[in-house]
Amino acid sequence: HNVGIVVGRATRTAQDLIQSPLPNPIEHQLGAMVGESWRHTLIEPCTRLWNSEGISMIAEIALANARRDAHNACIAMIELPRYTQINTALGHAGGDQILRRLARSMLSELDIHDSIGMADRDQFVLVMNHIHDTRDAHKRIARFQKAAESFQIEGIQGRPLMGARTSAAYIPAGSPAQDEHLFDRLREALRDPDPQPASAIRFIEPAGAHCPPQEQVA
Repeated sequence: HNVGIVVGRATRTAQDLIQSPLPNPIEHQLGAMVGESWRHTLIEPCTRLWNSEGISMIAEIALANARRDAHNACIAMIELPRYTQINTALGHAGGDQILRRLARSMLSELDIHDSIGMADRDQFVLVMNHIHDTRDAHKRIARFQKAAESFQIEGIQGRPLMGARTSAAYIPAGSPAQDEHLFDRLREALRDPDPQPASAIRFIEPAGAHCPPQEQVA
């Protein structure tokens, strides 16, 4: 049976999303651009989430919409620092199973306006739309970060937690942001050796953006 995910006034279905992402307005816009081929070319085969190319295209559309004053947007990258070690310990098949389970956990936090994909085997990317402000962005990202941080690894003694590092870029409506290297810059931000606290979300400013000061969130 499908497991319904209630998000605001709408419901997205976890099983449907795993098989093929249920279009929100931006995903529908992408589908109109590339046609039905997206099901074969833009989906990551293990998790059935958007692959790197697919989520990059969705991020570009979100930036373009923000430039047209449509709404605020936020793009976040969540890295799994222990995944390589886990994949080595469990083997490729075991690592794939862990990713699929974690993908389902992430999907349970997904808002109807948002998209999630894989930039790499150990990196999830969130594209969030209709963000109220930086505080709202922080709270929404924190849900996904917590899901990854608290995810327990079955099959390894002690069932250790996955752990996570997160970086994000907030794009206010009307911003001239146009950053073709945004994913690379988000990866660079993840290399920060000493965030305070360790679970802090590392916010960066997209190229060309004029963002308000980040609000402190307790």
